Amino acid sequence: MWVNTIGDRSVKDVRTDFRYISVDIMSRHLWGDCGELNTLGSESDREISQLFVNPQGVYVPAWLIHFPRLTEFIESKFQFLGINPMRDIRDYARQAFKRYQQLPKEKTEKIQTIGDKLWTQHVSKGGQMTDDQIAAELSDLFLAGLDTTADTLTYVLWMLSKPEYSKIQEKLRNEVRTINYHDGIPALADTDKLLYLDAVLKETLRLFPINAGSQYRVSKKPVVIYDLNVPAGTMCDMQALTLNRDPEVFENPDNFEPERWMIPRESQRFKEMNRQLWTFSSGQRMCLGQQYSPVSAVK
Repeated sequence: MWVNTIGDRSVKDVRTDFRYISVDIMSRHLWGDCGELNTLGSESDREISQLFVNPQGVYVPAWLIHFPRLTEFIESKFQFLGINPMRDIRDYARQAFKRYQQLPKEKTEKIQTIGDKLWTQHVSKGGQMTDDQIAAELSDLFLAGLDTTADTLTYVLWMLSKPEYSKIQEKLRNEVRTINYHDGIPALADTDKLLYLDAVLKETLRLFPINAGSQYRVSKKPVVIYDLNVPAGTMCDMQALTLNRDPEVFENPDNFEPERWMIPRESQRFKEMNRQLWTFSSGQRMCLGQQYSPVSAVK
């Protein structure tokens, strides 16, 4: 792919290629052998992934999820607009889950993927999840990890490609060169030691949170937040973009400075910045990708 053509002075659509990489990562993490795609090495898998990477259909507005009958009506009566790509993704998830159910029992008892974990909650195992519910859960996670991973990596390359950040690029390159490889794959233990790469990722996520807009919540009862009285029924919102660029926490907040993270992690300064980094939100409804996104980007 584009990595093999570096130096030929052609234009690289890195975002699309990063979406292919994200497809491979997420499909392996969610489905394992039953649904893993290898878009980097298989032309047929790359054709299948077009459903997700370059969808020809349309997404219905997110709020329609609260009106399933209206959603069904729109999709059935206005098919000339295209089929919602989410339907294609869920169909693929159902097929992968059917293949999973046909595996020998000893394989399904090993928890190595998210699908393995959800299988333990299947109705046949005494749980409450049906085939369609598991397929829907896996397809939602797949879609959530697709653009977020690809867009973050695209921002990383965009910043590193700028002439003013050439020293950052060189420092990162030197650190990555210290990784040991086994059969062409970087050793996971070594990737955990890449502190500067972690700093570059944190700084990229700080400047360019994928979901930068407001996250609205309505208070169900009167509450006091930071000495501010919030009456019941009040709509409150916070923005990751605003919090991530708070000048009281981040010096030169609009600058790309990975070095700000290269301080002792036990220091109060680091803890304060890390707490303020709101790219993945916080609390009970925070983004599940917080634990996975840096891992997929690094490893």
